[in-house]
Formats: sequence, structure tokens, C-alpha cells
Amino acid sequence: MLAGALALALARPAAAERTGAIVVRSTEPAVDAVALTAALAGAGVAAPEVVDATAAARAVGTEPRSALAGFAAVEQMVSEGWRAYVAADPEFAAARLAAARTAAEALLTLAGGLEVYADASLRLGVTLLHLGQRDAAAGALRLAHALDPGRPVTASEFTPEAVEAFTAAVAATPPPAEVRIDALAGAEVAIDGAVVGAAPLVVTVATGPHVVVVRHPRYQPRALAIELGAATPLVSIELVPDRAAVALAAARRGLAELSDDDLAVVVEAALTYAEVDEVVLVASIARAGAPALVGQRCVGGRACTAIVEVGYADARGLAPAIAALRERLARAEPRFGVVLPFDPRVTRAPIKIGGGRRDGRRRWYWIGGGAVAVAAVVTTALWLTATDGAPVVSLDPGDFTGR
Repeated sequence: MLAGALALALARPAAAERTGAIVVRSTEPAVDAVALTAALAGAGVAAPEVVDATAAARAVGTEPRSALAGFAAVEQMVSEGWRAYVAADPEFAAARLAAARTAAEALLTLAGGLEVYADASLRLGVTLLHLGQRDAAAGALRLAHALDPGRPVTASEFTPEAVEAFTAAVAATPPPAEVRIDALAGAEVAIDGAVVGAAPLVVTVATGPHVVVVRHPRYQPRALAIELGAATPLVSIELVPDRAAVALAAARRGLAELSDDDLAVVVEAALTYAEVDEVVLVASIARAGAPALVGQRCVGGRACTAIVEVGYADARGLAPAIAALRERLARAEPRFGVVLPFDPRVTRAPIKIGGGRRDGRRRWYWIGGGAVAVAAVVTTALWLTATDGAPVVSLDPGDFTGR
């Protein structure tokens, strides 16, 4: 069926345990980023530059595997509707096929979405023709042809009456009407699969049903089915920012200025589009004059392990260090956010308290550490009180909170 062919155009199921890597640039690396990336590739990491791989996959129109569920659902509805038509139940068939076409609207921005919508519209048109709704049938048939002009409609699949009605609908020239597409300035506007210009714009098209798709590089694409009448309507389409596109572009420039939320979006995008099951963030550092690696493994934007550090003696030990790091990370439980780019061993910067989301996270880290220190001092004081008399212990909360 159609969904089986569409699956080839979408993202393939990821192979088991495929790993992508993000090399985090540190202030004092023992190995530069290029050499570390090459070493990760040599160690069998499937995507040693997973941010670039993710951006490339999105650029060629790769869709997430979850999109297949939408195609399968629409195909099932179309099959149910067409079986009802063949079984001489045109009312149920029309209702089911109309619902399928409505559901297919969500697929119009995806690869293969136009063809799925066209198939639902074609079969709906044939069913409406059987019910005597000739005008609605002609509109549905004409839209099906506009969206998928190469689709054959012959007597081998449809009745001679349906084939004749389809041919007549395609040849007809309905009266024209103007429509204004109001969307984000500069966004690409396509009507029935053909690009007509940049928003906002006014175009003249035939009256009847149409589909409008609006795209912008930094926003999620949006599709809308419309019914154009003789009056001049206004179609307003609001776009939602594409956080993944923005975060990936920033990540390719460097991770230093990304927020925790943006890094989580980058990891989720890599897991969705780059055909990997996990993302490992790795940084090269120097500890007490010796090289070391620090890493963190993520299976979700908010599901990462604690940071693991592995030291080694010299350049010959880099490959074994990578293997040891991956082995230790594989045993660690992913239950944290992405924090490696902000780790002091990577940044070599003093920790600042207050004034931002990252600082806020670190603030609670140090408050937590302060609480442990306070508990230790109080325990010691109680022990001393029980043995050598009551000492005076003075603690300044600002020592732990930075105030």
C-alpha cells in the first residue's frame, strides 16, 4: 500500500545501540576537537558529529519515524471507507473518507503527504459522485489531480462513470477568485503543491477546495485546507518557531551560549533525525598536567547520566580511554539534564551565583553542597558537645549561597 512506499522516504528505524557524539570544546583541551572527533569515529561511534548529521538530515526533508503512524492511520481510514463504498454503503464510505482527508491535512507538510491527501480526496470524490453530489465530487476530484497529477485514474480501478467524471473535472475551468494569504513575512507559500510566492500575498485561483502550505526556515511548516468561494477571502496562517532548527544552528556555532533547554532540544533532535539511540557528549581536558576525558550519555533531552571522567597517560591511551568512558557511561543511569558544557572542568571559569538559568542550577548545586557541609559541622559539634563541652560554632549562609 501507499504507506509502505512512503516509509522509504522517511527516517529508517535506527539500528540497535547506534551512538552519536557531540564534542564539547573545553578551555584547556588535551586533544583538539578535530582529533577527538576522529578518535570517536575510529572507536566505532556511528555519528561522531551528530549535530551536523542531524542538521543535514533535516535539510533534505527527513521526517521522524513517528510520522509513519500518521500515514498508517490515514491509510487505514481510506481502506475502511473504500471497502464500504465497494460494499454499497456510500453514506458510511463518504463519512469515513472525509474524515481520512481531514486527518491527512496534518501530513501535507511531510514527504508523501500530498499524495496521501490526493488519494483520500479522489476516493471521496468518487463516493460523492455516487451520492449525486456532483459539484462537491468535481471539486474533490480536481483537487486530487492537482496534488498528484501523475496518479492514473483508469477503469481498472474505478467505474467508467467515475473515470469520465474525473476527466471532466480536470478539464473544467471553474470561475477564478482572489485569496490573500497572510502569514509571516517572507514565508514560502504553496497552493495545491505549487509555490506561488512569499507571504503576505494575493493570488488568483479557481474556486473550490485547495490546500495551502506555508514554510519558513526558522518556523515549523503549516498546512491548511480551504474552500475558496467567489468573494475575496483572507486566509491567515500563524507559524510556530522551529526550536530545533534554531538550537541546531546555534549548536553548530558552539555550545557555550546555549541554555539548558536548547541543549535538551538539540539532543532530542539528534535522537529523532540522526538515526541514533543515544548521544554522548565528550570533552578533552587536562587534569594536573595529565590528559583526561569527561563525558555524559543521553537517551533523551532530560535523560542523561552523571558526568564521568577517565584519565590516561598519553596520546596512545586516547582510544582505550574512549572505550573505558563509553563502558562506564553505559552502566550509568540517565536521570539528569545536559550539564557537561557548563562543568567547571570544561569551562575553567569560576562559578557565578545568581543572574541566570544556568547560574540558578549551579546555585542549587552549591546550596546542596553547603547543606551537606553544614550537616557535617553540626554533627561534629554535637559529638564534641557530648565529650569535651559545648563549643561555639558560627556559620554564615552566604558562604554557601554566594551572598
